Amino acid sequence: MTDPKNLESWLHEKVGPAYDALKTDPSRAVTPDQVRARLAAEHTEVIRLSLADQECFAQALLSPPQPAPALERAFARRSKLLRVIDS
Repeated sequence: MTDPKNLESWLHEKVGPAYDALKTDPSRAVTPDQVRARLAAEHTEVIRLSLADQECFAQALLSPPQPAPALERAFARRSKLLRVIDS
């Protein structure tokens, strides 16, 4: 849960000045697509794999192993929770 003091500090230190700057100069506004593109670029990484690792990765995609019982239970619980939320 968010600490109210941290939230208030963030609002005063970050959100307020950004809002004031945007009111002063609306041309600084960015679209949601621009924000998504920037975030995607910031969080994109290249992973280099050896040939053996590439083959192992491809094989796992083509023939995935059977899910472990814990994973099956987690998916069942998730489905149950989502049904409750949608009701």
